[in-house]
Amino acid sequence: MNIILLEDKRAPIFTSSVVKKFPRSSTVRLTPRDARTLIGLLNKKPTLSNSWLVLVDNRVSDTVIQDIVNIEHCVNVIYATELNLKHKNSLCPKKENTQIVNVINLSEEECKSYILSRIEIEIDALDKLYTQTKGYMPYVEESLTILNTIGCKITLRDINTYIPKRTSATVNTVFYHMIGVRKAEEKVLIEFLYQFRYAIKYLKTRLFEIIEDTEKMYKDIELGILGADNISRYYSDNKFKVSEYYTSLVVLEIFPSLSLEDLIAYKYAISRVENVLELIAIL
Repeated sequence: MNIILLEDKRAPIFTSSVVKKFPRSSTVRLTPRDARTLIGLLNKKPTLSNSWLVLVDNRVSDTVIQDIVNIEHCVNVIYATELNLKHKNSLCPKKENTQIVNVINLSEEECKSYILSRIEIEIDALDKLYTQTKGYMPYVEESLTILNTIGCKITLRDINTYIPKRTSATVNTVFYHMIGVRKAEEKVLIEFLYQFRYAIKYLKTRLFEIIEDTEKMYKDIELGILGADNISRYYSDNKFKVSEYYTSLVVLEIFPSLSLEDLIAYKYAISRVENVLELIAIL
């Protein structure tokens, strides 16, 4: 089976769900660096399942894709973009065994159905959550992370209290500004943080996750384990809370300009923050 997938890396809805259905030993990630080497493995059935789950990086060559789509005991998830979607589909000759899945631009009904699968929520609160997020999946995912901490059925009051109307800023925007890599407009940051004034615990938790993942990357860069030539492979081999895009940003921009000592200092400063005003003060 071949699945041509359109998915935002910041909201890997489909990938997360399909990976859970296969043993880890039956899941293979194909990147341009190792695709040819792994094709031999895929010709043999996996030990713990009937099929391999093959996650095919968008950069893998056409010839490799043409080889793997004909292997019977493989479920191939072929990542695509809107620009090369038709081309990727053309590489799969058996159309009855190929489907296109688009989880970037979900309809309102599809988005609400997904939210209902993740949390218990009242209908009026569901409508408001969709309006607040505009159905933008990375923001929907971030909102669900916050709402899951409440621990009971979500009400309209919860949405009004904890979920701000979507702006261009994110927690990553705050982090980038704080470490001086990508400065944001002060007004944008303050408006974003004010909207999270009742969710300082979430902000701190998310910032800690970013910093802790960054610390590991720093150490692996110094050990020669992570570099510009193996970002995708390294990312797939680790369980990070941050995205692959952020991993590349660490390698190419953050590590060269920010010392590990300064990174740890920011972590300490955040640990002492008790409200949004104190967080604004350290930016």
